[in-house]
Amino acid sequence: MFRDVLMPLAKGALEDYTKDFLKDCIRDFAGLFENDTLHTVVGKALKEFLVLVQQELEDAEVSQVEVEE
Repeated sequence: MFRDVLMPLAKGALEDYTKDFLKDCIRDFAGLFENDTLHTVVGKALKEFLVLVQQELEDAEVSQVEVEE
């Protein structure tokens, strides 16, 4: 009888704990993609891309005026 009462309670408690744990993990993961973070990362990536493009143009001996355009 002791087993019949405690097993369902333990199982329910474990399920609740698992649900809460996964919710917290998802919330933490979703925070990585907030607008400010995404905006910053995209800005840095775009800046690095433009630096590479400028270097390629300079290596191809494109005039400074054309590089700025």
